[in-house]
Amino acid sequence: PKTEAAKAPAPVAEPSKWDHKITLGASYADGNTERANVTTLYLGVRETEQDKLRLDAGYFWAQDESTESENKFTTGVLYDYNLSERWLVFADGRYDYDEFQSWDQRVQAHLGLGYRLIKKDDVELILRAGAGASKEWGSDNDDIRPEGLFGADFSWDITDSQSLFANYRYYPDFDDFGEFRMTLAAGYEIKIDRADGMSISVGLLDEYQSQVDPGDKNNDIRL
Repeated sequence: PKTEAAKAPAPVAEPSKWDHKITLGASYADGNTERANVTTLYLGVRETEQDKLRLDAGYFWAQDESTESENKFTTGVLYDYNLSERWLVFADGRYDYDEFQSWDQRVQAHLGLGYRLIKKDDVELILRAGAGASKEWGSDNDDIRPEGLFGADFSWDITDSQSLFANYRYYPDFDDFGEFRMTLAAGYEIKIDRADGMSISVGLLDEYQSQVDPGDKNNDIRL
């Protein structure tokens, strides 16, 4: 006879699940002027108690009077690893292509620390600080540029059907103090009760670069 009691099987942890969101927008006008634009955005998030992985991508195209006026693609990754309830370490990376910027392509990557200044069931505010580098192609400024990163991520579930978010990044140039890049993304979303998974959203994307090629604008805003 067996003398040891049968051991209960160890609980199997549920695999982490991905949340995916695709945003589509388009417009067309044909009258005194002819304009068309298309916007597509993707966001994928996988979160566990220990870490969080965020993937995003976007494509923006526009045409005015049969002349292309915008052709931009961007994709990025952000990984957070929790050290405690408040502290985390993060790594990020991004690739940008823009036909109408002072550069054609740009890559960037950073490492740093984050602190959850506010952590509630419906509201979260994360402060971030780190360092990394960026490089541009097709620009007068095409060296590898060491840079810092300071930013904040805010999210608020206002109700079960309404949410608000804002992400801010400031990148000071370590090689040329006084030069910097800055980005702001903000959005408001309302879920459609009778359409599972569907929602209406309004978003703002703003990118500022203090050093651009002659004749190019410093600021790039999309709504």
